[in-house]
Amino acid sequence: MISEYILFGLILPVVILWGIRKENRLEEAQLLDKKDTSVLRGISAFFVIAAHYTGWVEKLTGGTNAIFKGLIGQLGGIGVLIFFFVSGYGLYESYGNRKVDYRYLLKRLRGVYLPYVLMKLVLLLIEYLCHYDEIHIWKRLFGILLVEDWFIHVIVIQYLVFYVAKKISGRYVVLISILADIGLTVIYVLQEKPIGWFNALWLFTFGLAASQLQPQLVNMIRKRKWLMMAGTFLLFVILGGLFAINKGAAYANVLKPLSGIFLCLFLCIVMRMVRIGNGVTHWAGKRSMHIYIVHIFMWNILAVIPDPICRLWLAMAATVVGTELIYRGTTFICNRIIKDEVLKSEKR
Repeated sequence: MISEYILFGLILPVVILWGIRKENRLEEAQLLDKKDTSVLRGISAFFVIAAHYTGWVEKLTGGTNAIFKGLIGQLGGIGVLIFFFVSGYGLYESYGNRKVDYRYLLKRLRGVYLPYVLMKLVLLLIEYLCHYDEIHIWKRLFGILLVEDWFIHVIVIQYLVFYVAKKISGRYVVLISILADIGLTVIYVLQEKPIGWFNALWLFTFGLAASQLQPQLVNMIRKRKWLMMAGTFLLFVILGGLFAINKGAAYANVLKPLSGIFLCLFLCIVMRMVRIGNGVTHWAGKRSMHIYIVHIFMWNILAVIPDPICRLWLAMAATVVGTELIYRGTTFICNRIIKDEVLKSEKR
């Protein structure tokens, strides 16, 4: 329990807040710049790791303080909300006023799908060598090719929805994305998917909308920054609290993405007044997808270690090293498969 307090109660806040400084950017035309989106991706990855590892250790030891576990546990959901909002926002910033063609798809293939498949194949090989008698290799291979990890699955779907929406009408891309989300929500409900799928869908599309409505939002923030900051934070807390209290009820599932929308607006306001970020959060931001996959794998593969706390520290260290090695390896291979020259002539 002490290790969790040190890791997630002390080290994590220091890592996130290290280097924070006041910086007035209220006159800038963007809600978030590239540094902001990178940092937020990194922070969201750390939040998810903290929530997962705290929950997993508690299952083995039963010794985690309930209040501490509850607070850290909420970080996982918050991390997911932030990650998908930033992903949608960044995509519209890059392609909102550009035409898309096959190069757009190639870029997503090189940046998301191929690294994901290569990373999962490497980890599957390691898992097979360690537990070869327990692995259904062909079933797992098929699952990897179809993107078995839900958050990567959702983001790939949203990239494809955006492509189709842009092809139909660049002007109404957000509206088309909303209609697609409604259809996907119905499908996910029928399939009884967890709440995370819905959160991811709608926060991604809200990121698109925030980028499209950026001039209006920026103008509102300039005029009423304190009122908007207080209002968005209050609504985030109220809606998030109502979701937590009524968790499990069908109607409560609507509250979580709404809470996430106000959280992301609150962060946009805050980050126009302070600069958050350092080398560690930028590092994690560039490797966020890899961190999500690797940290789960490392925890599972180290199940042979009987002591949960020792397993926790080793999993954290292995996640850092494994993430960097796999990131560099997959980036090198993907850049050779789809070269920069192919992507440089994307239509403007």
